[in-house]
Amino acid sequence: MAASLPVSGRSLDITTGSAAENGDKSQNRTAARARIIPGYNEVFLDAFDVNLDNDEDLEQVIVVKPSTEAQARDRLSVVIADFLALTGNYHRLWKGETLAVKPKAFIIQPRDLLGDGRIELLCFGIDEANRQTLTIFRPSNAEGTRYKTIFSESGLSIQVIDSQNEDRSRRPALIQVFEAAKNTSSPLDQIRLDFTWSSWAEAYRLGTSTSIPGEKVEKNYIDRIITGSAVDFESYLDGLWEKEGQAAGQAILLSFQTSKREITINGRPDVEVWDWEDSSPAFAGIKSSISNGTVPDMIRLLSIDLVGVDRIHVNAHAQQLARFSPTEDWDGTYRRFAGPAAAARRDGFVPMLAARPLGSLEGSGGVKFDYFIHDLEGSYLGTGFALVLEGGLYRLAERSESRRGRYYFFKYRDLLILDLDPYEEATDPKERRTYILLVVAGPGNSIAGMRLRPAQTASGAVLPLYKPDIVLKRINSQGTK
Repeated sequence: MAASLPVSGRSLDITTGSAAENGDKSQNRTAARARIIPGYNEVFLDAFDVNLDNDEDLEQVIVVKPSTEAQARDRLSVVIADFLALTGNYHRLWKGETLAVKPKAFIIQPRDLLGDGRIELLCFGIDEANRQTLTIFRPSNAEGTRYKTIFSESGLSIQVIDSQNEDRSRRPALIQVFEAAKNTSSPLDQIRLDFTWSSWAEAYRLGTSTSIPGEKVEKNYIDRIITGSAVDFESYLDGLWEKEGQAAGQAILLSFQTSKREITINGRPDVEVWDWEDSSPAFAGIKSSISNGTVPDMIRLLSIDLVGVDRIHVNAHAQQLARFSPTEDWDGTYRRFAGPAAAARRDGFVPMLAARPLGSLEGSGGVKFDYFIHDLEGSYLGTGFALVLEGGLYRLAERSESRRGRYYFFKYRDLLILDLDPYEEATDPKERRTYILLVVAGPGNSIAGMRLRPAQTASGAVLPLYKPDIVLKRINSQGTK
């Protein structure tokens, strides 16, 4: 069982420029991760230790691109290397080409797709036309030393649907490829193509096709949002979205923050913040990869499409190096968040954007002024406690210890919450700090300091710890109104 888990991290220092321009520097950096050397016309981009068979030794899956001048049109390949006990070294088993071209949006999943105990290698990505791709490799002999391609298609989006018989036994998964419908009443209409496993052909073959009508949306509305520019669609997404069909008290919220290149999801026990890579335009939206700095292997490839007036559909594919699939809250249809009135009826967090107004403060002489999240940035000092908030990052000095990481603001009912999330080198979850924040007004239109009330999150609620407040004085004028 332990052999099915990853044992080494990934290297994500991949630039969007040509690997040929980087020369040996790029190749040497990743080659230190790989257990074999590159072949002719190969540049190693990434390497993973994964168990693809039933022995105790881990195979290595290496992401490769050609070292040619036309980098943008070169398809990514995967190389599989295995440990040879007789020599004590890894040796190359096999190499296969995918349809994907973008290294930062390349997702690998080893899965028992057919339910027969053998592990297929699913490779999701984006091609040169910004379409989603899926290429699947399957062992072609009993020893697993050779592989063959059993599926390789691109589409507007692709979904893998696991199936079970009535007796709960596994049967081959269904693959659905979505394409744009032609000559229909709505520009959002699609066609779903179902691919099923053919034991005779030992590959997936096209079966049925089904029309998927889109919501009746005026074309001029769609044209204002779907301009062919990923930046324009990101601007449309900016803000808070709520997942449809959720039970009362179980809301799932997505917050898109284009200025900070972050996406926040609130739906699990904790709020998660993800780094947002540059997006690629798609049929009715964008495709983008996101990553979580605290868990480098935790990567998602998101497809976000317009499906109605202020309605989007989100589909996520997760990078996974173990044989089990992670539970995801991403997939589904979302509506633009209804606003503060709806937030007041909900027990839970609402992520706060940088430019979000927080209310009014009354300074000396009864002068009132509005303040915003970004106005709270600056340096603060108290007894045995110093805190700097700047550009989404914090530095905290407490007695003889110092910490650093990212900070996030949330609204919980009528409270403003400050969450200090340490960098990944902090392995103790207790090092994450949560405070109820009270702003202290100063002379004129200024923020003089803050009062931090220690708290904890439990079951989607914020509970005070009944410890003494931390009183901090602002020691510079940054952010003063």
